[in-house]
Amino acid sequence: ATFQGKHTMEVITGLRLGMLMFIASEVMFFFSFFYALFFLSLSPDVSVGLLYPPAGINPVGVLGVPLLNSILLLSSGVSVTWAHYELLSKNISSSLIGLLITLALGLVFLMFQAIEYKTSSFTMADSSFGSVFFLMTGFHGAHVCVGVVFIMISTVRLYLNHYNNNHHLGLELAA
Repeated sequence: ATFQGKHTMEVITGLRLGMLMFIASEVMFFFSFFYALFFLSLSPDVSVGLLYPPAGINPVGVLGVPLLNSILLLSSGVSVTWAHYELLSKNISSSLIGLLITLALGLVFLMFQAIEYKTSSFTMADSSFGSVFFLMTGFHGAHVCVGVVFIMISTVRLYLNHYNNNHHLGLELAA
């Protein structure tokens, strides 16, 4: 049914609702990490020398790779939205270009995150700062990696004419 566009409205509504529930659970998941970061930074205890970040930890500068990665992710959001718009406008070739740009931006993001990990002056074992940093960025990187796979599958399906302007739920959910 998915290749023929014969899902009923109940199925489509259920899939969209399921995706919304998944996104809500992810928001709560990441909120817990942000809460831990803010809690640890606003009330450091004696185990970290009453300093946050702890003494000896050189945090990653926000104007370097993190800013570039933020720009890459925002740009990928723009390109996938453009690809979706082009699909709705029945312009398949432009939609494919938008999806390929999105894939490239996601892969470049993952490459820069790997470089950031490799050049980091601290590890996950270096206090609560290292633990929270690597948990947050690691889970976020895993989400981007899964998103790249979903967009890659959607790109192939669009290329194989599995999607059209009326039937592209897989692409919508991947985006």
